[in-house]
Amino acid sequence: MSISKTTPPEVGSYAGAAVTVATSLTLTQVGVIVGILTALLTFLLNAWYTHQRNSRENRLAELECHEREVRLAQFLAQLQASEVKPYCPPLEKP
Repeated sequence: MSISKTTPPEVGSYAGAAVTVATSLTLTQVGVIVGILTALLTFLLNAWYTHQRNSRENRLAELECHEREVRLAQFLAQLQASEVKPYCPPLEKP
């Protein structure tokens, strides 16, 4: 399969078609097109920023979980080293 190059007459034809369509649009139609493009761009940017925020929050949650595990391991090691038993209040019998 070969890709043919676009010839100058074809480029002129496409440009003429684009100019014809662009000049036939009313101001209202141009406003609608600009509004649609703005809405699409807003949606895409919002989706991208939301993805970035979710990624950042997931990394932060993983770091906090890891920090809690490290602190718990340090605390348990400290308890074993000092052989101090944690205080557990006696259960009350009814």
